[in-house]
Parts: sequence; structure tokens; C-alpha cells
Amino acid sequence: MDPRTNIDIKEKDLIYIAAFWEAEGSLSIHHRQQNIEGYVRNSIQFDVTVSQQNPSILYWIKDTMDCKGGVYLNRTSGSYQYKCSCKSARKFLKLIFPYVKFRHKQIIDAWKYWKQNRREVRARHIVSHSSLEFRKKLSDSMRATRSKKFWNNKNVKVPIC
Repeated sequence: MDPRTNIDIKEKDLIYIAAFWEAEGSLSIHHRQQNIEGYVRNSIQFDVTVSQQNPSILYWIKDTMDCKGGVYLNRTSGSYQYKCSCKSARKFLKLIFPYVKFRHKQIIDAWKYWKQNRREVRARHIVSHSSLEFRKKLSDSMRATRSKKFWNNKNVKVPIC
């Protein structure tokens, strides 16, 4: 039983899913604005996506992780994608985080960005200059982890969390 989420998942499954996500997955975070009956609702949304040609693997990941979301066919690439958002995406990341080997920094930066900015979205006030600098710094940091220069650098130390 995983104490973080109260679901029973085998450790070897989590290791497999974490490795699979690192190789074939993505993490994005963006601001979303909805207009519901004249009321504007701002939110920050996490999206976790895993792509694969064989949809049965993605259905297995969805069932094993017990996260909401769905498996969709991407018509442009011809591959299938498992995509979960918001709370399900955060739950997914919490479960695989201890087993992620190379993308810790990306998850940590996204988490920091979400924690920093969710208060501002809820409070609906003008974003301060220091907050904009913080956002820019995290955005640059996340971009750097995706660059070839970052991965080809022999001196990079992967943080252990």
C-alpha cells in the first residue's frame, strides 16, 4: 500500500512506469482560463502524457496508476497517448517520483511553479515583478533539462530526492 495515495501498486510496476514515462512521456504545465456563466475561472493545469504505438500498454498504465484520464489516438503521428491532467497528473508524478532517474529536476521545477503560482491565480491579483522573475527562472530551468547540451554535459549531477 502506497502511503502517499492509499492504493496498492507493486514497486516493480512503478519502476517500469517511471522508466516508460521518462523515455516516452512528457510533462507540461500551463495557465487555463474558463468562462463559466459569466464567471472567469483561472487555474494552473498539469498535463502528463505518455505516447506509444501499442495502446494496450497505455491502458495498463492507466489501470495500474488508478488515475483519471484517457487513451487517445493522435491522428497526426498515428500513435496513441495516455493523458491525465490536474489532480490525476500530480498523483501520477507523486507515485513515480522516487523511481525517476533523469527527470527529477523537471518534476521539481514544475511542482515549484505550480505551488508558487496557484496562490496568485486564486487570489486574482496582479503578478509581482519578483514572481515574474521566478517564473522566468523556472521556465528557463525546465527548458535547459530538455536540451541536448544538458544531456551531453558529463558534469551534470542528477539530484537524489
